[in-house]
Amino acid sequence: MSHNPEKELEEFLASTPAWKQRCLLTGFGSLNHDEIREWSNNLDEDFRLTKEYERILQKIPAKWEVYRKRLQREAQPMLEYFVPKGKPGRKQNVVLAERIWALDAQGRSNREIQETLNAGGENLSLEAVESYLKKRRRPSR
Repeated sequence: MSHNPEKELEEFLASTPAWKQRCLLTGFGSLNHDEIREWSNNLDEDFRLTKEYERILQKIPAKWEVYRKRLQREAQPMLEYFVPKGKPGRKQNVVLAERIWALDAQGRSNREIQETLNAGGENLSLEAVESYLKKRRRPSR
């Protein structure tokens, strides 16, 4: 093997099947149906060649960076598929809110609601109770 990484890369690619060259240089999405079939019949070979290509490419920082960025772009749709979307923020305490609303419906004052809940193990400020009682927090009836 050559001591020049660029030359080593050139020699490696020249010895690689056409479908794998295309995959390494332009991404899996650029393969046609025949090349995809070839790839699926040679998964062990694909893995070995990819690892060798990456080993050589790491010696050429500019090309390594381009390769990594392309892989990140290609992986993004898969990440979006596998990682569930979720609403960010603090988990709502629906049970506590319903207890506060029930005590309010019984005619208790905000201070009485706070004292009742704190006696039961909660640790709420008067402001927290008032916040739960705001109209925008209550479900529409």
